Order: sequence, then C-alpha cells, then structure tokens
Amino acid sequence: MHQTSVMWLRVAAVLYSLGLLHVLLTLIHRRRDRVFRVAMAAFYTGVVVHVVSIVEQTAATGRLPANDFFQSASLCGLLCAVLFLFLYWRYGYESLAVFVFPLVFVLTLVGELGNPIASWTDPRLRSAWLITHVVLVLVGYAALLLTAVTSILYLIR
Repeated sequence: MHQTSVMWLRVAAVLYSLGLLHVLLTLIHRRRDRVFRVAMAAFYTGVVVHVVSIVEQTAATGRLPANDFFQSASLCGLLCAVLFLFLYWRYGYESLAVFVFPLVFVLTLVGELGNPIASWTDPRLRSAWLITHVVLVLVGYAALLLTAVTSILYLIR
C-alpha cells in the first residue's frame, strides 16, 4: 500500500474509534446526546479521510484497492459507513450506530493493519468486470449487514 494512503487510513481508524467510544458510553451509561454529536462529526470526518485513502491508493496503483483480504475489508468498511450515513440522513436511525460504529472500526483496523499476502498477478483478472463484481459483492455484504442489524433492532423494539 502507498505510505500516505496507509496514514490516511490510520487517521480514519482513529476517528472511527470515537464512534466506538460512543458505543461503549451508550451501553454503560445510557446517555447519547452530546457524545453522539461528537461521534457523528468524527464519523463523517473519518468517512471523508477514508475516501481520500481509497482514492489515493487507486491513483497510486491505477486500480481499485481490492486485491486482497485487507484492502477488501477496508473497502467494505467504507461502504458500510456510507450506507449508514445514507440511512441516518434519510431515516434518522441513531440506534443503528451502536452496531455500525464498531463494525466499521474493526473493518478499517483490519484493512490498515494487514500486509498484502498475495495480489492477482494475471492482468486479465484485473479487468473492469472483476472490479465491478468485487464492488457489487461488497455493496451487497454491506446492505445485507445493515438490513440484518435493522431487523434485529426491529425485533428488539
């Protein structure tokens, strides 16, 4: 991975950790008002920094960074974060943050801590169809995860 893109990914993980702090405080003290606003601001900033990392890595390598498990985990974490922000903007689901913040943090942490173990060496595998397939699979995983969490919240309520 490109050095500055790793740095941006680590900054995003630190910003996502504020969301993790929000989850812990919510579960322990049941108070969310001030901490949630700070966590959401950090989460928004983390998503922007995460996008910068992905774009910089794409520009440095010339292809979407989904070559191995670690890069795919980072990309999936970003897609989960973006889908959560869309659902929060559209429907205002604050309680979904308790499940999404730790997930995005862990996926981003896995993405930034891992060393690539193998990349696809065959240039035919790097075609646009494969990139499209990988992105759509990750979007599907993120949507499935958020749907499952929303269903669990509905059953609890």
